[in-house]
This record gives sequence, C-alpha cells and structure tokens, in this order.
Amino acid sequence: QEASLAGYAVVATVRDKKDCLLVEQSIDQCNKKSDRLVLALDVTNELQMDEVVAHVNQTYGHIDILIHNAGAFLLGPPDTASPSQAEYIFRTNVTGPLLLTQKVLPIMRKQKSGKI
Repeated sequence: QEASLAGYAVVATVRDKKDCLLVEQSIDQCNKKSDRLVLALDVTNELQMDEVVAHVNQTYGHIDILIHNAGAFLLGPPDTASPSQAEYIFRTNVTGPLLLTQKVLPIMRKQKSGKI
C-alpha cells in the first residue's frame, strides 16, 4: 500500500486466484489512481513463476523490487510433520523464493538495477 501511495506500479501476487480481487480492493482503498496488477502465484509452481515473471516484464518492461512474502509453517511439534508437509514447507519457504530470485535476477542485471 505504501508503494502504491508513493506512485509506484505495484504487482502483488497471491497463492490463490480467488484472493486477487480482495488484494486489488485493498490497494485501491489506499490509492484509487494506483497502477496495480494482482496475479496468482504459488511459489511451489515453477511454470507459474515463469509465466508471472514474463507477464510482469512484458507489461512494465522492468522489475525494480522483488519482495518475498510467501510462507508456510507447521502448527505443532516438528516430529509430527509428515514428509509431504515438510517438503511443502521447504518448497514454499526456501526453494520457491530461491527459484523466483533466479528468474528475476537476469532482468535486474540487464537493467543494471533492482533490489531483492
């Protein structure tokens, strides 16, 4: 919301497409004149990452800032996690952000600017 108020184009991503409208409305409440784009992105889905990064780069011609905000956690003691739960948490918290960074860095290097 602060970036929107400062006049920046904001691209926000949400894990579930059904939440896109809610995020759009939240940004619009802050700044009705904002340039915003809300897309679905599950950071455990590499194909979706490719599509979102390409779409944002084609739409705006640059990516200036990447903020990782996805996260998953286990409610309860670690020894109660199933292997699939542990894998999902690791993919969401570690592998996903790493892969997304690797997809955005070449764009930022080409621009000679950008922050993660």
